[in-house]
Amino acid sequence: MLTVITQSSSGERKTYSFRLATSNGTPKYSQVAIKADVAREQTVPKPQLQSLVKTQQTINQIRGGIVVAIKSGWMNQQDELHQRLQKLIGYLQAGDDISTAANKAYISQNLVNKLIALSKSSDN
Repeated sequence: MLTVITQSSSGERKTYSFRLATSNGTPKYSQVAIKADVAREQTVPKPQLQSLVKTQQTINQIRGGIVVAIKSGWMNQQDELHQRLQKLIGYLQAGDDISTAANKAYISQNLVNKLIALSKSSDN
């Protein structure tokens, strides 16, 4: 068994296992070189500071909307919805865009928009 462990530039690790079998005859090669996929790494956009700031602002607005909802009695911290909203925030912090994070957390985009609006209205 041959195991190959790869690591991306973002630190994500993957493991690949290959079953090896002996054979008769002379092999066509005796070494394998593994190199980074430079072309693909160059096409992956690096997170921009501006987008990180915008993501943090969105997270802060969602948190603000959650606070308003709790103070208004529409939700409490023990609710399943509150737990899903915390997952949403975690996905955003991990780098997911708002749509992907909402889908993964089973939160509607409409609710996200309402929480952001609640936060903005409480700021005024």
